[in-house]
Amino acid sequence: MKVALIQPSQGHYIGFHHVALTEPLGLEAVAGALASHDLCMLDMRLDRNLEKFLTANKPDAVGVAIPFTTAVYAGQAVLKTVHRVLPKAFTFVGGHHAALNPSDFLGRCDVIVAGEGEEVAPELLARVEAGEDYSDLKGLTFLKDGEPVFTGERSLISDLNQLPLVNRKITEPYAERYFFRDMVPVTMIETARGCPYRCTFCSVWKFNRGRYRQKNPERVLEEIKLAPTKHILFSDDNFMSNVSRTERIAQLIKESGIKKSYGCQARTDTIAKHPDMIRRLRDAGLRWVLIGFESFDEEHLNKLNKKNNVEANMEAVKVLHDNDIEIWAAFIVDPDFGRNDFRLLQKYIRKLKVSSCQITVLTPLPGTDLFAEKLHQLTSKNYELFDFFHAVLPTKLPLKQFYREFCKLYRRVSLISNIKMAFKSPSNFSLDNIVQGIQLYNNMLRAKSYLKGHFRAEPK
Repeated sequence: MKVALIQPSQGHYIGFHHVALTEPLGLEAVAGALASHDLCMLDMRLDRNLEKFLTANKPDAVGVAIPFTTAVYAGQAVLKTVHRVLPKAFTFVGGHHAALNPSDFLGRCDVIVAGEGEEVAPELLARVEAGEDYSDLKGLTFLKDGEPVFTGERSLISDLNQLPLVNRKITEPYAERYFFRDMVPVTMIETARGCPYRCTFCSVWKFNRGRYRQKNPERVLEEIKLAPTKHILFSDDNFMSNVSRTERIAQLIKESGIKKSYGCQARTDTIAKHPDMIRRLRDAGLRWVLIGFESFDEEHLNKLNKKNNVEANMEAVKVLHDNDIEIWAAFIVDPDFGRNDFRLLQKYIRKLKVSSCQITVLTPLPGTDLFAEKLHQLTSKNYELFDFFHAVLPTKLPLKQFYREFCKLYRRVSLISNIKMAFKSPSNFSLDNIVQGIQLYNNMLRAKSYLKGHFRAEPK
């Protein structure tokens, strides 16, 4: 069976694309499980000629990944084109947003996959290829006689070590163009799924139904050895959660003699409590850590159900600085911020002395606890505004002033470091990159750039 896998563009939004464009790991994982099929892949973040791709490959089935809310409209447009060009092709959709919000794709594709793609996709396509009914397969949502049907929750994969290796052959044409900050090109490796914590704004633990599952260190080392690039990004939302496992991974890397550069995400409380683990990771090649500091006080941390404190934040910074590991710090601006809150956050960021930071607006992603809590307060349901840079909840300050304060904060604490990173990230330093960087930050640091989004019509 000829199967096409498509990563849509992320739509029209202000976001992280200037510092990160990584391989579509979810599609590569599904491709690894579809080894018996003839596969092709289109990454529309880099190549938008969908009609040419479909006409040239003529797939029997098309799978579309919708991991992010901002990709919903682009994904819907992809499906519309597929149905027009290849009206007989079977279409299926998966990813975090689609799984948690299947109604956005009901009637637009044949099936929405709510379970983990590595298990569901092979079984589903085997039925489709054989012309058999698939309504008894768990983990699917679809329309039948105009009514939505959910076939029931499928158990999560219990042993991640038994998963097939990801198939990176399908993304080879794009591989040199994937980057994360100054890691160019970069390979993503997933070592665990889910998270033990329950932050209200996070969709990861919701998608994984509150479970935290891990690959063993030996499997992780196997994937590291197969990585085609010098730079590796561990995609886990909390790479260091299991300290003994993390230390064993570091030990295996060191013993293997592999010389690569690593980045990951982690929590400050774990780092603060385990400085020896950080030293071992540094010796194995860890170069930077993305950390969600989120806020400057316990009140806001508690509001997010972060289960952490400012003291741990400060201690973690010291541990990482002592080990010469770069910190990429993440902070959240609450729509309830007044002018003084912006000043306090600015003061706190400068006190931490992190090398670079990202500042986002608290965003209730559909499917999260925060979304359920704030649904009645939403000022917009236009998914393009759910990019972490627009306020979709009422702001304490007038909206224009809120964005002015947001831009002012970004300018004062992160402009220089992020411009440097933007120029370092997308491969070569060139005039085009300079112009693009200037235009980007000209937009990011002007309140009217954000206000435009609120007047932009929702795509049909």
